[in-house]
Amino acid sequence: MNLLCSIKNFYYRLSIRIKLTICVVLAAMIPVIIIAVMYSGRLYDMMIADTIRGQQVATDAIAPQVEASVASVMDCMDGIRSQGYYRKLFEEPLKEPPLALSESESAEAFADYIQTLVDRTPLSAVRFYLSLPAAEFDFFSSDASEDLFVPEAGANGTYWHGIFRSGNYTALHCPPLYLGPREAAVYGDCAYICRSYLNYKNSLYPCYIALYYPSDIYTDVLTDNLTQPDSVSYIINERDATVAATDASLAGIYRLNYSEIQHSLLSSNSFIEKDVLGNRVYAAFHYIPNANWLMVTVTPKGPLIETTHRTVTAFIAISASCILAAIGVGLTLTRSLTSRISSLIGQMTSVRTGTFVPMPEPQMKDEVGELIATYNYMINTIDQLMRAQEKSAEELRISEFNALQAQINPHFLYNMMDVVNWMVLQGKAQEASSVIQILARFYKLTLSRKNSAATIGEELEHVNTYMQLQNMRYPDSFVFVADMPDELSNYQIPKLTLQPIIENSILHGILETESKTGTIVITGWQEENDICILVSDDGVGMSGDVLSGILSEQNVHRTKGTNIAVCNIHNRLGLLYGEGYGLHYESSPGKGCEVTIRIPMIRRAVIEKE
Repeated sequence: MNLLCSIKNFYYRLSIRIKLTICVVLAAMIPVIIIAVMYSGRLYDMMIADTIRGQQVATDAIAPQVEASVASVMDCMDGIRSQGYYRKLFEEPLKEPPLALSESESAEAFADYIQTLVDRTPLSAVRFYLSLPAAEFDFFSSDASEDLFVPEAGANGTYWHGIFRSGNYTALHCPPLYLGPREAAVYGDCAYICRSYLNYKNSLYPCYIALYYPSDIYTDVLTDNLTQPDSVSYIINERDATVAATDASLAGIYRLNYSEIQHSLLSSNSFIEKDVLGNRVYAAFHYIPNANWLMVTVTPKGPLIETTHRTVTAFIAISASCILAAIGVGLTLTRSLTSRISSLIGQMTSVRTGTFVPMPEPQMKDEVGELIATYNYMINTIDQLMRAQEKSAEELRISEFNALQAQINPHFLYNMMDVVNWMVLQGKAQEASSVIQILARFYKLTLSRKNSAATIGEELEHVNTYMQLQNMRYPDSFVFVADMPDELSNYQIPKLTLQPIIENSILHGILETESKTGTIVITGWQEENDICILVSDDGVGMSGDVLSGILSEQNVHRTKGTNIAVCNIHNRLGLLYGEGYGLHYESSPGKGCEVTIRIPMIRRAVIEKE
């Protein structure tokens, strides 16, 4: 107990510099010590197991790709069998000589379909081997290499032909070994071949439909599977013939026969350790069901052990170097930290007595330097920040209130409801329905956006809907023209900027004329990095005294309502973008009014990001 108390007291008396140095050294040493104690005997096994697990994951990932490649070839065969010409040849008794049928339009369409398969699928060629008597039928062209239908004699001597002749096979997935040299050179080194029969004059003539394709469709997938050097992946069939391999020589060295793999596959579907020609290897197997193939991935154990040795040695060397470097760096860095912290503590202690004296500006711009700079800034500007925060909060509250106030004009809604009611009482149900639909669209555009920004194009759509409603309320009293360049449509504008201005043009401009009709035009252009939007009307205009106070909240000279909406818009634009942005009015009595809106160019992408 006394020893523990002595150690604790000794630790309490240590300086921060020594404590930080001890922490840095322990942080570097403890993981190394824990790994050495807990995993020293299992480190090699863990690294090998992790490597094997990575290879297993890669193997599991590519097995479906191999199956999909096989399935794509088989799907091509199903597509061929679904063709009408194929059914006439092989599924129905022939009622006319094959030569006549080969010259029909359906034969031409069938040939085009085959060519489409070759162009758009892994297939490289399709051939029909027919056993027709040459004396009775003239079904083949002189150039057999280009003909879709060739004599069965062209397949004589091939391994696959012998398998069909000696067994009761209806379909066969053929690796390169099964094909003749000419087939592999001209058509492709793999094939999917099905046997069928041609029924003519009550006799059945066997025929073989061969779909040729390159083995590269499997080799490319197998190559992506390998994660370790000296590893090999290959595919074999039930006769131990190689379908594809990433390395033919390694596939021969680490060759496993089909029956042996089947036995291992029953016991495990993950990597197992085997002895192949005196070499210890890890092998994994995957069964490819639609072709009855087995995919094998073999990783030699020797290179894995060597890699593990090098990794462990490098880990030990790096750990020792890190510990030594940690001691030196810890002493150096903690010294630079603790000296400045001590100075800052002394300076902050003086604050308790009410002395606010800033420290010399720090030369180092690290965390401690930033702390000193922040302390100086706090001492010098805390009062200004508090006042600015209060002002900013008040302006934000007013701006949000004004924006919400400008969103919906309840009087406009009441008036439109009166219009709908009058139309219903007059029996104009169709016109009332149109008003309601357009009104719904108007308020959907008004209320559906979550942020306070829209695009110029969306604002024009909103205004156009509003003008439709006004022309229903005051039948065809207003002409609305929007002449906005397309390149400006995707730039930002605060939501509900245009509609209150248009409403003022109608209520306080056009409707105050004798005819109570008029035109409103909206256009826009770019000025350097700003966008200017001009809204003009041919209403009664304004006198000089009204014009001078139009953007003032104190101006209440108009007979219908106030100018609070446009004043809010002007203030919102100023708060958002700064001085120089907002509204500018030009007008004279009897000559209409022009309102220029100036905003900065901000694209839609910025709006969506925000």
